[in-house]
Formats: sequence, C-alpha cells, structure tokens
Amino acid sequence: METLLKLNKIDFAIFFRTKKSEKISIPQTLVHKLQVITLGKQGVVLDRFEDLFQYTIGVNRGAFYEERFDKDPLLKKQIVTSYKNQFKMFKIGRIDLVTGTETGVYYNMKLAGLNKSMFGAPFRLNQREVWLQSSQYPPNGDEEIFAKLTVAINKIRENGAIANIYNKAVE
Repeated sequence: METLLKLNKIDFAIFFRTKKSEKISIPQTLVHKLQVITLGKQGVVLDRFEDLFQYTIGVNRGAFYEERFDKDPLLKKQIVTSYKNQFKMFKIGRIDLVTGTETGVYYNMKLAGLNKSMFGAPFRLNQREVWLQSSQYPPNGDEEIFAKLTVAINKIRENGAIANIYNKAVE
C-alpha cells in the first residue's frame, strides 16, 4: 500500500503509521490501535523479551512490529509470506512462535483450525496505530473527501464500532 501511495496509484489506504509512512503519505485520522503479540504453544512461557531468544519466530514479510524486535540480531526469525504460512509452519514445527497483530494472529489461528487453548499466554511487544493515510498528491477536491472520511471514522471509532469489529476477530 505504501508503494502505491508513493507512486500516486491510490488516493488513500489504512495501515500502520510509521516514520517511513509519514515521508510518503499524509496521516488523516487514527482508525484503531492494535496490540502486537508473539505466542507459542501451551507451556511456552514468554514473560520477558529475552525469553524470545530461545525460539524460532515467524514474522510476516515486510512487517515492522517494534524497533527492538525488528532489529535484534539475537532473535531467530523466519520470514514468511502470510499469517496462513506462519500457522502452517507452526503446525509442522518449523517455527515455535507466531507474531503479528493480536487481531491478525487470532483470526488466522481460527482459519488454520486451531484455538487459543492450544497456545500459551501472548507476549505483548507493543501497540501500533492504524491510520487513514492519503497520497501526498491527491487529485483536486480530495480535501473535502478526506474531511468527510475523517468525520465518519472518528464517529464510528468513538462509538466503539471499530473496536467491536476487531474484537470479533479475536474472540
């Protein structure tokens, strides 16, 4: 999405707000905050960041979770193309831990035919903000559209509708 915004192929997208995204897009409004987690099978205890060092960790290609996690050379990370592949690799023992947003992890866990009772408590890496972000070169008149989108997103975020949608995926 970031590349499409940078190339002005799309007018807006909803994704994590980062230092990189702010160089190529204009943040319009906060949509939701997502918890980033790592979890392993039942019995794996992840109380401290250092507990992660002993495991092979699935990480989605192109994802940035938390600076220390992303850059720590002591972490054994296996880059995969999707949550679906993380769970396939987890099932066959190629990775020990699954990493991603809480919503993405738990939703894809269900799709993989697994349930929370098979896993230990999650280690919470951090919380990320998902924003509506627009191209730096929007077509004429888009300011009005973004103003309307901002009002609509703020309204449904404040009345809890967005959180309810994300929570259904985590249940």
